[in-house]
Amino acid sequence: MQTPITDSEIESYVRRQRSKGKQSKTIAAESDILKEYQKFVADKDFVSIVDSIQSFVDSKLRINEGTWGRSTANLALSTFRQYYAFRGTIVQPETYRTPQKRPEFLSITILKKLIVVADNETDKLLTTILIATGCRIGEAVLLK
Repeated sequence: MQTPITDSEIESYVRRQRSKGKQSKTIAAESDILKEYQKFVADKDFVSIVDSIQSFVDSKLRINEGTWGRSTANLALSTFRQYYAFRGTIVQPETYRTPQKRPEFLSITILKKLIVVADNETDKLLTTILIATGCRIGEAVLLK
């Protein structure tokens, strides 16, 4: 079972961050995150620090939809890594990555329809070039 975070440890951590020249806005955000985490783990029995951190950040992302985005979650995880290093414990919670948006593709049937419905031969040619080469419109108009 992990040892609880005390108010005096948080204050000591904040003083250290100030002495390192960190911006006061960032220090305040980190302090708030640690205090919220302190309340979160107070009545729970987590086996490992990493599990409690991941559970805390996941709950914040779910509960406060829009309040905690990925950047705040990653700030929190960075804060925990620094705080526990300050306490002499190494923790490596996973960082949150924004999932890559998968490209959307048109079906072959729709692509053929685009060529057929083109108004004139120039539009048909341009549409065919775009489909066949995969180039962007800006690249296609530069072709000679």
